[in-house]
Amino acid sequence: MRYQVHKLEVNKTNARQVLEQFLNILRGEVVSVVPFVTPKFMMMGGTSTVAFFLVVERV
Repeated sequence: MRYQVHKLEVNKTNARQVLEQFLNILRGEVVSVVPFVTPKFMMMGGTSTVAFFLVVERV
């Protein structure tokens, strides 16, 4: 089996659309979608944001 890993850069306003469009054009089977989450500290407290997704595809 061969696997291919794709990196999708996203921000909070377009994450859903970018991921949906990318998944619809894949030819192989999606094995996993891994979000890369980074902490973010603000005046009111801490939160986190998704910087990018790693999509593992079996081809």
